[in-house]
Amino acid sequence: MNRKSRQWLVATAFGLSAVLNASPPASATTKYPTAMPISATNREVHDRAVNAVLRGRYNEALQGFDDVLKNEPSNASAYYNRGNVRYFRRELLLALQDYTAALKYRPGFAAATMNRGIVLSILDRLDEALTDLDTAAELDPSNPDVFFNRAVVYVKRGAMEKALADYDRLVQLDGSNPDLNAARLRLNALLTRIDELGLVGRERDRSIIKEMDHARSVEQLLDFTDRTCIRLGDDSQGLSTLALASGWNRITDAKLRELSTPAIKLTGGWTLTNRLGSVAVVQTQSAKASSRQSCSITARLGDAHWLEDFATLFSSRFQAPRLVISELENRRESQQVVIRDDQARVEITLIQTIDSKMLTVRTVHDKKQDIDPPNFP
Repeated sequence: MNRKSRQWLVATAFGLSAVLNASPPASATTKYPTAMPISATNREVHDRAVNAVLRGRYNEALQGFDDVLKNEPSNASAYYNRGNVRYFRRELLLALQDYTAALKYRPGFAAATMNRGIVLSILDRLDEALTDLDTAAELDPSNPDVFFNRAVVYVKRGAMEKALADYDRLVQLDGSNPDLNAARLRLNALLTRIDELGLVGRERDRSIIKEMDHARSVEQLLDFTDRTCIRLGDDSQGLSTLALASGWNRITDAKLRELSTPAIKLTGGWTLTNRLGSVAVVQTQSAKASSRQSCSITARLGDAHWLEDFATLFSSRFQAPRLVISELENRRESQQVVIRDDQARVEITLIQTIDSKMLTVRTVHDKKQDIDPPNFP
């Protein structure tokens, strides 16, 4: 992390976890505004405080931002990041005050505007929340988290069409080339569960918000699978180029050799962190037939509900065969087939390991291989 980026706490977008007042959010990839000037002495204190937040040491971080503000009482970034700490500590009214102070000293601060809107939404001050999120959408129209959180407010107000319109917008921003009508149909399919349960009031709102966030995650994994293992699973150079351009962490050649077996050679491997969490991408080649190539994506993603929805939505997005899930010892599988635009046939296995909650999407190009991809810690 460079000096400038450390001036802004990574978690600028709270997403579902803030709305449901649950666990702290994962990092979000967001464009950060230009930082307010910080003196050489305060910059070091500020950077240490940000690093403390990222490690969950909130008391230490709070003291650091307090020290910065004693010396620079108009420092917008310190107010903003202290507001984030106070949110993590569930001190919502204090967080609200800090976001407001950040906006006083830096009008047009998109991240502070969005986060204030999120806190106002949690406090059920929905009109004020909507005003802030509308402003954030104007200030940062490329940030999908703004539209997710505005959709949350619309759900709470019972304005489902507006909520679904914002869902369409965030899916469009999240993905490379999504079919919005199909994505809306997939979300609606998940929302039917709520009607079947007969939920009402706040419980219904919470369930709708949860399903929207879940559907968004599934759509992101579908898009990631399409861009990587489906399109580039048999193109080592293409996948390497994408990995380099995206800033993924490359697994060393020595580690690839160590994990290779007489039957399968690992030709490429990367790890990355995104909204889905920690993800590993591995490309392999059959030792006996070089034309047989495989690619896998592995991430820790929830319970059996995740596999069923991913397999169902996978079938919908790629017009794959009807969903069939096989129940095996400690894992569940679903076999799929996709025909790419170049008419290449890609055989796909979706695997969920029950005890570890790991989900793997494995593609085989040219000919199926019954070899499991390696697991990276």
